[in-house]
Amino acid sequence: VRHRAIWLVMLLVLQSCSSFILERYSILIQTHPVIVYFFTMLVGAGGNAGGQSTLLVVRHLTLLGVHGEGKKLTSGLSMVWAELFTGMRLAGLLFLASVVRCVLFDVRGLECLAISLSMLAIVTVSTMVGTALPLIFHKLHIDPAQACAAIQVTMDMV
Repeated sequence: VRHRAIWLVMLLVLQSCSSFILERYSILIQTHPVIVYFFTMLVGAGGNAGGQSTLLVVRHLTLLGVHGEGKKLTSGLSMVWAELFTGMRLAGLLFLASVVRCVLFDVRGLECLAISLSMLAIVTVSTMVGTALPLIFHKLHIDPAQACAAIQVTMDMV
């Protein structure tokens, strides 16, 4: 319980940073209130895309451990590059989906562009972070599976 509680408290403190970030941009939110309706979509997409990348890396590391040291570990850098490419393709698709949602909700112009470009950036960054985080944890001798929760909180702040 202690180990889990420490992680939960650390993640809670880290996630609280989102409030500070939102407070810093309160004038922007007041002048463009429609973007508030897209926050959960953006945060959720980042967390989900990053979580998928994290899961793939943790699975790779686990299979390596189960099948022994005889198996070659794919280079961490090559995994990051592969996920960056995948993330960019996913980001492009979700960019288009964001534009469609903007049109359906009658959000036009710069607000739609800002929301859609945010989706593009968030998904691209989250796949890279989602790949790198478990690799970093592994190097630091921290259970890479802990990155699954950490990526969700990290993407809340992005």
